[in-house]
Amino acid sequence: MTIPDKAGRSFSSRLDGFHNRDVVSSQTAPPRAAMNSYLKFDPQFRRQISERGTAFEWFVSLFLCSNPEYETVPPLLDGISAAQKAFAIRQTLATDITYTSLRDKQFSCADPFVAGARCVALVCQTPDRQESLPYALLPIFYGCRSASGEEFWVCVYGTFGRVTQVFFPERQLVVFDIFQDTAEAVIGCLQSWLSRHPFQGAAPLAVRERPPAPCIGLLDMVTNFGHQAINHLSGVQRVLDFGLLHQMDELWVCGVLFFGQLESLFPELSGRIRYFPNRWEVAKELVYEPRQIVRIGSTYLPSSVRRRIMRHVPAAEVARRQHVLVVTVRAAGRTCVNLPEVVADLYERLRKTFELTIALDGWVIPESALAARTSAGAAPQQYVHAIQAEKDLAHEIEKRLPRGAVSAITIGRSMLESLNDLSAATCYFAHVGTLQHKLGLLLRLPGVVHGPRLQVCAPEGGPYYSEDGVPPVFMPESAIEDLPTTSNRGRSFADYRIVDMTFTVDALARVMQPI
Repeated sequence: MTIPDKAGRSFSSRLDGFHNRDVVSSQTAPPRAAMNSYLKFDPQFRRQISERGTAFEWFVSLFLCSNPEYETVPPLLDGISAAQKAFAIRQTLATDITYTSLRDKQFSCADPFVAGARCVALVCQTPDRQESLPYALLPIFYGCRSASGEEFWVCVYGTFGRVTQVFFPERQLVVFDIFQDTAEAVIGCLQSWLSRHPFQGAAPLAVRERPPAPCIGLLDMVTNFGHQAINHLSGVQRVLDFGLLHQMDELWVCGVLFFGQLESLFPELSGRIRYFPNRWEVAKELVYEPRQIVRIGSTYLPSSVRRRIMRHVPAAEVARRQHVLVVTVRAAGRTCVNLPEVVADLYERLRKTFELTIALDGWVIPESALAARTSAGAAPQQYVHAIQAEKDLAHEIEKRLPRGAVSAITIGRSMLESLNDLSAATCYFAHVGTLQHKLGLLLRLPGVVHGPRLQVCAPEGGPYYSEDGVPPVFMPESAIEDLPTTSNRGRSFADYRIVDMTFTVDALARVMQPI
């Protein structure tokens, strides 16, 4: 059963036109007559968006939360560029909708068509089976109705709670923020859900008055311990900081748990958490019982979350008694193809001045047994194979070093075990990205990072998204030679070869003072 609209079509059927849409890119202005359009939320498209009957300022209030009530400017590490800082602030302020939704116990926004009116989420859904989506995350769809009678959907899709797409079925219009290919996948996912559950999607939209649904916080954990610390765990901390814990009826948690059960880090959550074996089980709950789901997320690592994690690392307070250089190992995706030779050269040069050992670090397994089972369900053999490949590469490095030079290999251990083993280290030589976040942001170690040339000459903001970590020193572009790559993510994910270690040796020597 479906609820017909004024033209006699069902709400779900009105989405069918998106299969034969005229795609609009950020470089091509849309023809005025086009009815099936994707428009990027961008000043360049302000006129085109407004011509579709919705004020551009409405999208500003939705995507950017122009007057945030809860958010403040994040305290980021020194060294971040002005452009990166502006983007980080933009994303952080945009997550205010998460906290206002928790406060109100439902998603709401200004009415896009009636001045002074507000719309609330009459439907809150997410796909109940695996769809073709770019990231292993659940998109959250809020179905709303304007006071004018027109229906629209707002989507929150990402590791933290900002609005990413808005769909107007009657106008066959999607306005999206950041990436068009993601928006196309998300609208296809919504259409797929509505085709399977037309009654659940359409019936609530036909009724204005109904009892308030329970408000559920969602922690949809990705298989990446850097994002877990910066986005997920930090999001929980901000819920506590803003005094909104009691606005959540429950906190639903799915995905791997690198840092262990949430209660061990946040005792305040005891009795409020419900764990799910996978994200699709979360989604199925919403098909038959109405609830308001609010994604919990943040954009930077506060010192309070770091302290909560490090309380579970016994060796963190032990004084360092020898020089330990942590070297990260990465066996797939923007890899250093001559890493064993580079590490051997680095060790030989530094040992002339310092007595040191090498610790080899890489991917770790989730902390808890529940997380291990979840991980096996989410990424069965790929995760296991990645760890084995890194272990093989670590042994290649070890064979090139003198006996006893490698003091620890933490690849494949649990997160807290690896933090414990590396807590006495002096500095690091690491691939830029997640592995460096553990060393620089959690352990607060100084170090040098390497990566494809584009990554070091125009670094991303991740190494700086922290309140009190230590930012890295980037290897110069001239010391790196990119190799041809088949990555669809472009030059920033190319494999590469390191051709000059002079800068790195000098930089590490400056922080390896005599003990």
